[in-house]
Amino acid sequence: MTAGTIFRWAAHENTILNQIKEQLLSYTQVPGDKANLIKFIESITNDADRSMVDLNEIAVRCYFHPETQGSTSIKKVLPAVLKTSKLLKDEYSKPISDNLSSLNFPETFVWFQEYNGNTIDP
Repeated sequence: MTAGTIFRWAAHENTILNQIKEQLLSYTQVPGDKANLIKFIESITNDADRSMVDLNEIAVRCYFHPETQGSTSIKKVLPAVLKTSKLLKDEYSKPISDNLSSLNFPETFVWFQEYNGNTIDP
């Protein structure tokens, strides 16, 4: 895949992908598409042309809400964003099956839920 934007939160995904690349380079038993995997990893990490967009960096510069308690952890920012955006709240209050399908979640899974006026961490 060579189109679209890939998002990450802080350096975690970049670090893990580079570790996978090192494993591909050093292990003797590797998949047949090793070269393609390495090329893909190199194309999206370490300030490459198609480098992943760091949403944490955007949150640090552009987003503050008391619900985050001054943290830019995705565990604090995501519930605050979901709680304060009517558009996102409406969209993500619906079961996954209303919009798309998932191999990772049941069709009835809902991203946004509230309990006693508090957003439940998705």
